[in-house]
Amino acid sequence: MRPYVYTMTTDNGFAPNPFHGFCTLATCKPQIRECAKTGDWVLGVGGVEINQSGKLIYAMRVEEAMSFDDYWADPRFQQKKPNPNGDEESRCGDNAYHHHPDSGDWIQEHCYHSLDNGSPDSKHLERAQIGVSWGSICRLF
Repeated sequence: MRPYVYTMTTDNGFAPNPFHGFCTLATCKPQIRECAKTGDWVLGVGGVEINQSGKLIYAMRVEEAMSFDDYWADPRFQQKKPNPNGDEESRCGDNAYHHHPDSGDWIQEHCYHSLDNGSPDSKHLERAQIGVSWGSICRLF
């Protein structure tokens, strides 16, 4: 068991995404996503940007890790696909990265990582691909 600390610069429900029965870390913090294993803990602490410096915002234990493509296809996580026209929880969907089934190209769905017009943001798309491309499925405590 290893603890990881995630300093939160925003707290909008995108990363981590605590909605729909699972707390998921499928965006941001590629180093944590690359290294965290089942049983490890992710501790979210507040940063100065959100006026919560040093405060514990959440603690979650990693229960499962999967590829972006598996996350995209898994029936448990369909509600976590972003919907820019939905309610706040839907707009925060972090199930946003996957490969095109025919070309194999990476796809970034319209989400908080997108440009204002909904187009993919190459900076975030590249960061999503760092290391092993998977997200952590966690329980929030």
